[in-house]
Amino acid sequence: MYEMPKSVDEALENISKYLKNVNTNKFLIVNVNNVEDYLKIKSRLEAELSVIKLSTFCNKNDDLPDFEKFLMVSYSTKKNSLLLGASEYLRLQDEISFDIETQALLLLINKTAKVVVLYFDCEKKLKALLDNDIRLKENNQIILIKGNKAEKTNIKLLNSEIKINGSIAIINGIKTYLDKFEEECSVRPIISTKYYDGDFSGASINIQKISSTFELLSILTLVPDRINKSFGTDDNWKYICENINGDDVITFVTKEFGNLDSIETLFYEWKKWDNNRKWLYFIALKLSNLKNKYLDFVTKKSLNVDDFISKLYSCILEFPSTSKEFDNLYKERKWLIGLVNDTSCNNEFCTKVKIKAKDRIYYLTDITALEKENILLWLSEQETIDENTLAILIRVSPALVSYLAEYHLAVDSYTDYFKKYKLQKLNNKIYNGFIDVVNENAQKRDYNLLLKTRNEVFEKIDKTDSIIYFVDSLGVEFMGFISRICSELGLNIEVSVTKATLPTTTYLNKDFLDNYKDRTIEIKLLDNIKHSGEGDYNYNFSKLPLHIFEELKIIKDIFVKIKADLSKSNVKKVIVVSDHGASRLVVLYDNKITFPMETNGTQGGRCCKYVEGSNMPDYATIENGQCILASYDRFKTQGAPRVETHGGATLEELMVPIIIVINEKEKITATPVENIIIVSYKIKATLRIFITKQYDKISVKIKNKVYESTEFNGNFFTVPIYDIINIGEYKGEVFAAGQYIDEINFKLVKPTSGEKDLGI
Repeated sequence: MYEMPKSVDEALENISKYLKNVNTNKFLIVNVNNVEDYLKIKSRLEAELSVIKLSTFCNKNDDLPDFEKFLMVSYSTKKNSLLLGASEYLRLQDEISFDIETQALLLLINKTAKVVVLYFDCEKKLKALLDNDIRLKENNQIILIKGNKAEKTNIKLLNSEIKINGSIAIINGIKTYLDKFEEECSVRPIISTKYYDGDFSGASINIQKISSTFELLSILTLVPDRINKSFGTDDNWKYICENINGDDVITFVTKEFGNLDSIETLFYEWKKWDNNRKWLYFIALKLSNLKNKYLDFVTKKSLNVDDFISKLYSCILEFPSTSKEFDNLYKERKWLIGLVNDTSCNNEFCTKVKIKAKDRIYYLTDITALEKENILLWLSEQETIDENTLAILIRVSPALVSYLAEYHLAVDSYTDYFKKYKLQKLNNKIYNGFIDVVNENAQKRDYNLLLKTRNEVFEKIDKTDSIIYFVDSLGVEFMGFISRICSELGLNIEVSVTKATLPTTTYLNKDFLDNYKDRTIEIKLLDNIKHSGEGDYNYNFSKLPLHIFEELKIIKDIFVKIKADLSKSNVKKVIVVSDHGASRLVVLYDNKITFPMETNGTQGGRCCKYVEGSNMPDYATIENGQCILASYDRFKTQGAPRVETHGGATLEELMVPIIIVINEKEKITATPVENIIIVSYKIKATLRIFITKQYDKISVKIKNKVYESTEFNGNFFTVPIYDIINIGEYKGEVFAAGQYIDEINFKLVKPTSGEKDLGI
């Protein structure tokens, strides 16, 4: 009996003696404690011996080996052989199974060949066998090489249903694993196997079961504590696993999006991204300290990316509209949901917001069609649209406030008429007394004296280097909105308010363009909306003025295009004209009159053929062979107008603007010389305003009252506001040449104690 070797070289000498010993025909087990010794022994012996690998006894790639067949082939081989893989398979078993199968190997007899079995890291178990069976020592059947202990083998078993691509070193199947161990002695493998959930409680090596891609990611790299498995699906975490390339999660996300300190600025790209990138951005938000307070609040509350989008819409409901931070949160949210535009989440929000009852308006935006409908529904529930309502709308829908902006006409009663008309259109009701005003105008018809015809004004305009925009159905009601749009775009406008030909049909109001067809751009979008009533715009389906937002969008787009046209060298000005306006309130009034005429009414019942000698309806006029209603009544017709109507002689139908548009090199602005103005019983408040363009005079509208300038010096104007005596913050709208210029802000304060000492 020889002593146990202490080195690989000594072991190889003993193995060589075993191979030459004709007196033994039992198997020899050689155990090594580290990878280096394993590879040395294997390299030396496989050059001299035939190799039998346990992995070749796996039927399929992910089948367990047939160990009995392995034993049978081993004791029947005719060649001196080296057996590989047995210990790695047996270490997966419990201690009893290990002992039984190892003893089976030691009991085998091969009378024609010598068999060496290479074990790895099984010294403790083999020592126990030696201590329990003295014959093994006597027969020198076990060699324990006293090399340095290797790191403990750690095997990760990955659910084979999880398919991972990319550069991750994953071994597919038990057979592949055994083969890799037999060749390389791999001690920290990740194995994809259907046996990942098997019972390995008695195994002598560390086994970690991986049932999800998040667990796999946690093994591959450092996952920050603030990241939870619930933040993503298996496919989400798989996306990181396949692309992380050895980085930790924070490094990977930073490489994808850049500095996490400014991660929220990339939100504008949301719509461009695929689902994987959207989710990864959500993870980036979770890892960041966000400056956008609303986004930060939503991110912290969100469990996953779907929950994130839902909460992006609904979390605003958790804040009272009266709280100090609400305005800022509202603005931040509006920017975010405008970039996301998720119909499902928006619909869900519009249902949830109803819990706020009459206060729901504070939470709505004008971004989506459903929210716009809810804004109009809320407006229709108000008795009237007053200053408080306008203050709310300024934040919720600036476009509607611009639409309601007062446009000063040469006749004050007309200015007041259109102001009330627009309020009623949005309020979706006709105010008490307004029908009387309409009927009074129908009787007086003073527009015949006060207004020039569109055709005569148009003919006198110099059309050199110009193009003409013919916008069907563009009435005077939109001039306040147009004035503000042009101010924003840096366009200067000169407006003439004129009257159309009666009846206000396109047929009778387009001939003035006959000689200018080569330079005329015809736009019928507004008129199409008013007539077609597509979708919910139809009054029969919804009584709300849902079309108003589309009207405003069309008009804004027209002037944006005009801005582009004016940048062309051959275009010095654009002339905007129309055939007629239209009336929503006629549709809202919905009053048909039966009157004996030769034919039923045309143009939605606003006019019909006049027969000589027929009785005239009240508030009607005869023009061009037609009996035309100037009231809000309609002649009986087979169909009703769907959205708005024209053909009649109300102010909104017959008053049309001619707008000459030129390009300003710079936007005209108005700036108070002093933002803080002292007011006392001795000192009356006076505004001094600087305008970037010279005018003869300006006016400032403050809380629905207009104040005129009294003097000017170049670009500086003085505007007395003597009746304003209450201290506080104020806003004013500045007008010049009848057009909106800019908005100013100022503050009235009491004199300080020092100023009082001076007698102020």
